[in-house]
Amino acid sequence: MKNKNFKFHVVITAILLSGGFTATSQTTSAYSKEIIPYVDFLKAQEMSGKDYIFHLFEKYDIVVLCEGDHREYTQYDFYYDIVTDARFAEMQGAIYTEVFSMAGTKIFERFNYSEDSAHVQQVIDSIQFGTGVFPMWTKRNIYDFLTRLYYFNRTAAPDKRIRWAGADRYINWFEIRTKEDVEQTYKPMLEGSNRDKYMAENIYRDFMQHGQKKSLVVMNYRHSFMNDSWTSANTGDGKVIGNMAAILKHRLQGRVTNVWVHSVNVSSNTFAPVLEGKLDAAFLALSNPSLGFDMQGSPLGDKFFELWTAKKHTLTFQDVFHGYVFYNPVSAQRLYDGIPEYYSIPENMDELKRRCSLTGTKMRWDNAKKMYEDKKPFPFHKQTQRKIAKWLGKF
Repeated sequence: MKNKNFKFHVVITAILLSGGFTATSQTTSAYSKEIIPYVDFLKAQEMSGKDYIFHLFEKYDIVVLCEGDHREYTQYDFYYDIVTDARFAEMQGAIYTEVFSMAGTKIFERFNYSEDSAHVQQVIDSIQFGTGVFPMWTKRNIYDFLTRLYYFNRTAAPDKRIRWAGADRYINWFEIRTKEDVEQTYKPMLEGSNRDKYMAENIYRDFMQHGQKKSLVVMNYRHSFMNDSWTSANTGDGKVIGNMAAILKHRLQGRVTNVWVHSVNVSSNTFAPVLEGKLDAAFLALSNPSLGFDMQGSPLGDKFFELWTAKKHTLTFQDVFHGYVFYNPVSAQRLYDGIPEYYSIPENMDELKRRCSLTGTKMRWDNAKKMYEDKKPFPFHKQTQRKIAKWLGKF
């Protein structure tokens, strides 16, 4: 039996390192006793990740999702799956993203209800490369998401089309021509908690103006945290930074909640799995089912909130997030940073250099041109999978 378990562990490790199990993998029967509480809890859950989000919409008007690494591609498949569900269309729902500004919203809004599809990619280009808070935004996920959403809306009745809005303050790089423009439009967003306040206010205003429809909000990392504030570790002077989700919660008492979408620990330079890989291993032991549940009452909820390391604290996961969703194992998550077909065009590179010169932003031009041509796993992928695999088998 001991030799059998050893062979089992070797097989598990090999499969993990090759990219993980498929959805048809059989349930693993051998695992460390330390992950039994997680496995037993997951076995009792019956609600898929997507159904859990719609369950939250029964009580809340706005659900804030914590985006993983900005570059991670597959999470946008999950967001797309939610907003294109018939239930979301019936609610006439909207999706807000941290990425891109109100200028992009106006462009998409006009095009969303247009019958002209001849220049769809030019329109998405103008949003991606003209309306971000930074001079250059190269993440592929939202570029493809907006393209897919446009084509989805083309097949939907006008009253069932899904609204998308960028949360950032209005910015259009093609309208920023002078240093004075930078001082008035660009720099104010980057000072202290200004950006969180702008995003919360923009979402609140748009939400109210459009009939307070059910809304999904995608915010990266700290912006999605529901605790009131953090103390900045960067300034060292005790400066308080407000989180967007917390600000929005105070504006709309009782109508806003938030969810952590499973990922690695993006606050760690090694992109380590949470809870030393125990949670990932428990899901793998059950063939990685998509599940969603409340943090409170789960074996994850009362654990130390390790996703924030800039300041010492005693917060738990349930102090920061209401809910949790497992959509894709980290072994299947992929980083996709780059749109080389755009940045290989000389005049586009000239425009990028102009913006960087105006704002004093340093950019590596070779990276801007090449980027990643393929989706890649997280850094330290093999080490992460080994940490997960060690809980599978008896030792």
